[in-house]
Amino acid sequence: MEERPLEISNRALLSIAEILMQEGRSFSFRVKGLSMSPFISNGDIVTIQPLKGTVRTGDVLLVKNSFGLPVIHRVIKKTGSEVVTKGDASVEPDEPVAYDKIVGKVVKIQGKGYNFHLKFPFKYLIARGVFNSPVIRNTLFIPLLKRIASLLG
Repeated sequence: MEERPLEISNRALLSIAEILMQEGRSFSFRVKGLSMSPFISNGDIVTIQPLKGTVRTGDVLLVKNSFGLPVIHRVIKKTGSEVVTKGDASVEPDEPVAYDKIVGKVVKIQGKGYNFHLKFPFKYLIARGVFNSPVIRNTLFIPLLKRIASLLG
């Protein structure tokens, strides 16, 4: 019998992620959507872990938005009580999110032919700089950059 992936609603996924983060466990799931393209593509598998330490500009977080839905976007600004996130492919930033609405941090991205561990410095620099650069993120170099990052660790 062929094993099929479990499909659940966004709200159920968020509930599961919140429980696992509170238990200090990591959680992986397949992403739907294009708002973080090209860094995270539709169908990639992301691994979320509980947030340890401070949030940094450039971090990619799983947050609970004002509609109670899960969103994976990059931090573009921090204030004393909130973070502002934005999808890499989005034009406008999201509404500010309170720190207590941060569910976890993306630490790994797996896709076709690449595998990023964001805990490692080289890949983190690529995540923060290269994919956030408007000059590079709209080019055909993205698959090559992902492959190089995957090979260099």
